[in-house]
Amino acid sequence: MPATDSAHVSTIDLLSLPFAGGKGIASHQHGEFSVETPWATPYFGKLQLRRGWWRLICEGGPDSVELRLSSLQDPLVVIPARGDSMRVYLGDPTGYEISLIVSPWPGAYSFSRLRFQRLKSYETAKLMFIAAARLLRRKHPLKLLLRAARRLMAGQALGLGLPPQHPVKSGNPTSDSSTPSEVFVSRWQASDDALLNSSPNESVHRDAPAIVRAAFSRDPALKAVYSDVVEANRIVPHPEWDAVLAESGAFDGAPLFLREGVEAGSIADVFERFGPAAIGRIPLPLVSRSRVSRGRPQSRAVPELSRTPRVSAIIPTKFHVDLLQKCLNGLNSKTGYPDLEVVVVDNGVTDPRFPDILVEARKSLDLRVVEDKGSFNFSRLVNAGVKSARGEIVLLLNDDVEPIESGWLHRIVESAMSSDIGAVGARLVYPDRSVQHAGLVLGLGGTCAHLWRGLSAEAAADNLYITSPGARMAVTGACLAVRRSEFDVVGGFDEAAFPVAYNDIDFCLRLHVRGLRNIYRGDASLIHHESQSRGSDEASVATHKRQSAEAARFLQRWRHLTNSDPHFSPAFDPAVEIGRAHQVNYAPASHYREI
Repeated sequence: MPATDSAHVSTIDLLSLPFAGGKGIASHQHGEFSVETPWATPYFGKLQLRRGWWRLICEGGPDSVELRLSSLQDPLVVIPARGDSMRVYLGDPTGYEISLIVSPWPGAYSFSRLRFQRLKSYETAKLMFIAAARLLRRKHPLKLLLRAARRLMAGQALGLGLPPQHPVKSGNPTSDSSTPSEVFVSRWQASDDALLNSSPNESVHRDAPAIVRAAFSRDPALKAVYSDVVEANRIVPHPEWDAVLAESGAFDGAPLFLREGVEAGSIADVFERFGPAAIGRIPLPLVSRSRVSRGRPQSRAVPELSRTPRVSAIIPTKFHVDLLQKCLNGLNSKTGYPDLEVVVVDNGVTDPRFPDILVEARKSLDLRVVEDKGSFNFSRLVNAGVKSARGEIVLLLNDDVEPIESGWLHRIVESAMSSDIGAVGARLVYPDRSVQHAGLVLGLGGTCAHLWRGLSAEAAADNLYITSPGARMAVTGACLAVRRSEFDVVGGFDEAAFPVAYNDIDFCLRLHVRGLRNIYRGDASLIHHESQSRGSDEASVATHKRQSAEAARFLQRWRHLTNSDPHFSPAFDPAVEIGRAHQVNYAPASHYREI
């Protein structure tokens, strides 16, 4: 039923509802889905759902089933079928895009029932009784109740997990997956294709031969494909091939499968001989190993620039003059760039210390102030600062960002000067050195978010995707450099559509549409004094509504890109930022056999 129909849906039978799109999955018949490619996601179209509490009913099939909803108010609602334990309140009258993950692994999967159904009145009453009883046993029940009430009053979805009512399903596909694979693997190594980077400590998933051969069959241009890997019982997802990131060795540990007749070598060798179109990715852990293959990155010397164009740092400020002082001090003593001007955009600072801070900063910095005391509109403040800037490169910098190591700006300028590069960002960390920003990825959270946010300093140090330069679809405006000419060509930040949020992402995507690459410099690190618990308990109903409105505008403009970020992977859990592999991606250890 399309969203334009007057009647609202109360029950969706996913076994009879026809597909409206999606690739890699055959049309379901007689309760069976045939998954042809990894992470195939059938799309059922947009439906208007009656306001209220809903549940997913799943009988038969694997335990990896996951229903995903997306609307203008709720960019991502994930409803797993495991244990029949999730209830979700839906209230967006504009309708929800409906999609489904049956299993990330190819195969045939049968169901006796697969329905998304609104609770009846007595079921809702029972649910509220259970929720109230559980709430009273929690710490700070009124605080939790207020948080939930704000979301409901803003018209946003709310999930409630219950104790499982039924045992979790075993989840075996209908195809025969219990056949021992030793003979399969032996024949696999001896004939059609080759598995590289293998060692006595590695084992291959029993379905790997069929999955890799299918990838080669679908795309005759492929010369090699690489996959995710299980290392020390932890899945390591890989993005699509990125030549900038590859220089760090981030792909060196990825299992590599070569087409018959291709000379053995590394993934970099394949890239040099055939180009990027010859390299494919399979976002499934086809190989398991007991060791960890990736080491810590090599320290990079500060680049020697052929020239040092003037950089204009644009710093909007209003409330945090103590943090502004740290930012200015860092630009002076922890930057070391020879041609830097600073433009402070005063959005109505009332702190009496502000004039003295500026006087002190002018002793060592080329600093000017632009006054814009209107209502807060971050995009307008940025545009006002850039308009008065005289630099060839503009550096957008939040007043709560603190430089901590000399040479960071040299690294950013090195990338920003390239004619094929748009925005350039840096690695931002919290004061405890855990990750705040390591690039923005589309699709995370339904719109766009910070992958790896919250990861500890120790874990980040071992992650080459965080510590090394690499391409991204977007970087945060808290520290973003771009050539002034490109800033002007795309019209700067969009003041009307994105006054507070999504303005930096929208800006980066407009550069992307122009054919420019956006780059994250993981080797340039600064402290971001942003609150690590921002926007959770204290967000008002008005804030929720404003966030929903800006998210809706973002999706209306960029939804066609949110499911195709090459620097992200479907193997990540899309509901969390910390960079956790999706739990439905895990395969039992018994599915792997030594090579």
